[in-house]
Amino acid sequence: MEKYLYGHTGFVLEKLILRKHPVFGDDFVINFIENDDFKRANGVINSPYSTLLIGPNGTGKSLILKSISDIFLDLDSLKFKKKKKHNDNYFYIKYLWGGEEVEVTNFDEETNFDRKRKKFTYTLFINDEDRELEDIPLPSAIIASSLLLTDRFTVYRNAPEFYKYLGVRSLTSPTTARTRNYVKRTVDLVVNSLAEFNTEIKYKIKDVLHFLGFEETFIIQYTPKYRDQFFTGNLTTNRFTELFRNFSDEQKGFSKRENMSFVPFGVSYFDNNILNNKEGIAGDLVEFLNEIVNSGKLKNKERSKTMIFNYNILNDELSLEKYQLLNHLQALDLISYPTIRLTKSSEEVNLEDTSSGEYHIISNLIGIYASISQNSIVLLDEPEISLHPNWQMKYMTFLKKIFKDYSSCHFIITSHSHFFASDLDGNTSKIIGLERENKNVGIVDLPKNINTFGWSAEEILLKIFDTSTTRNFYIAERIGQILKKAAKGSKADIYEYKDELMGYLVNLNPEDPLHYTISKIAENLKWQD
Repeated sequence: MEKYLYGHTGFVLEKLILRKHPVFGDDFVINFIENDDFKRANGVINSPYSTLLIGPNGTGKSLILKSISDIFLDLDSLKFKKKKKHNDNYFYIKYLWGGEEVEVTNFDEETNFDRKRKKFTYTLFINDEDRELEDIPLPSAIIASSLLLTDRFTVYRNAPEFYKYLGVRSLTSPTTARTRNYVKRTVDLVVNSLAEFNTEIKYKIKDVLHFLGFEETFIIQYTPKYRDQFFTGNLTTNRFTELFRNFSDEQKGFSKRENMSFVPFGVSYFDNNILNNKEGIAGDLVEFLNEIVNSGKLKNKERSKTMIFNYNILNDELSLEKYQLLNHLQALDLISYPTIRLTKSSEEVNLEDTSSGEYHIISNLIGIYASISQNSIVLLDEPEISLHPNWQMKYMTFLKKIFKDYSSCHFIITSHSHFFASDLDGNTSKIIGLERENKNVGIVDLPKNINTFGWSAEEILLKIFDTSTTRNFYIAERIGQILKKAAKGSKADIYEYKDELMGYLVNLNPEDPLHYTISKIAENLKWQD
């Protein structure tokens, strides 16, 4: 490692090699950073380093993110001698952390890559010194963010604390994807962040709301259930217990269903977590239920008979203690899942009822901010989903602004959006192109240290995505028609097209072949001064 990289004391993923991979082939090498970016800044960069992975469908962009997260999950298991296994591929990974170079591989010179059952031999080097796996430094957080219903990230309930899955799939049932899971997870993260005295998150929420044109309101709303039994304002602990113990009794219980053949999940939760709780949680819940009613918080929804109660996050109305009680009430099926209420043009709306782009940006960026810590790696899978081009054009700059205090972190982003490339600060970022090579995936040879900031859509599509635009196809066809007409007549016949052709010339990039063609026509006909 070059010495100047020691100046960067945060986390940055430098290289990943995958061997004998079913998708990426025998020897897939990907370098995530431009060394010159760190050399210019002497290792001290003033915003998170970002790597943009681009390429058509089927080039494994999401699978690369999954490979990164699974490798770190396995390294955590090895460090703490856990049995959980996530990655089943041969790899070499190299990253910088705290000014040290860390290298880990799970194969060596004696590895038989053709074995049907893979056998891994792990080796750790820190600054070229052979070390034990217990010594391995890991990123403070792995944030795996995706709003795709079929994201590739690993999802399970008892994941390590440093692994933050921010997606729509359920932790208890990974094949199930619901927006309410994502909203609930966002609320969890925000409240827990505030409970840890991270008051800065309130300002970040406001920044996100301003970016999308919303007012400064962020309200958590609940709807009560079984209101006549539990939300009376004078509930006692004995009555609370009686209602659950006799849930199916018309006189003593709360369920209106007759001859029930199953026990409601709320009753099961009461039996297992509330009934014999030594800390007296039942009494706390009863006191809280009465407080909701007697404080006047329970109100009719506007133009509706439905009752609701709200907590304004930005005004510190919801403490961690109250939120934990609300989680119990939700598990008891006495209140609904939380919804987030926002205000735009003086009208209140549910987060789920906003446009898909607004929903994605709010839940995505707020969720990341509530999860991030210094020295994290953030894996963002196609965040442009449903985003209007106006927001795509500003997204990367806004991302850098929101997380400017986290220059010790590394953001790796997959995208199909050429707007992301044109909004990418070339001094603290790298673009990696992916393409299909026969049956496997390869790296596109992009110009070294390329800086695409401010490029036009056509230039990005042509030079980075290797795609000609419809506009350029149209111009090429139109020029062909003009030249065909001119070939049948005289030079004078082409003069009537002078203004049209010169208009194209002004808007085309000088390196565009069509620019060269029109320039030659103008030069031969002496149209240019």
